[in-house]
Amino acid sequence: MPEQRTLDNPNDIAIRESQKIQRLEQGRSIAERAAAEKKNVIKQYSESFTFRFRKIKNGSFSGLWELAALKKDGKVDEIITDADALPNVLEAIGNIFANRGF
Repeated sequence: MPEQRTLDNPNDIAIRESQKIQRLEQGRSIAERAAAEKKNVIKQYSESFTFRFRKIKNGSFSGLWELAALKKDGKVDEIITDADALPNVLEAIGNIFANRGF
């Protein structure tokens, strides 16, 4: 049985070419819109946190660590002085984040 072949008429070729051009234009417009939206995105950050921790050397609390959470302007917001080891200070930082909703 001979292989059947279909011949493309000029109208079919023109339709395929116009569809190809249309798809390319749609792809370019989608890419341009995505690039424009990406440029317009402004990163938003939550408030910044600054922590200060130091070891108390003398007095009745010697050997303990003091953790201070500072406000944006540098003023002390909260002080924790009950940590006997540095990992406890780091845990207290995590608790401050949790208390503020993070």
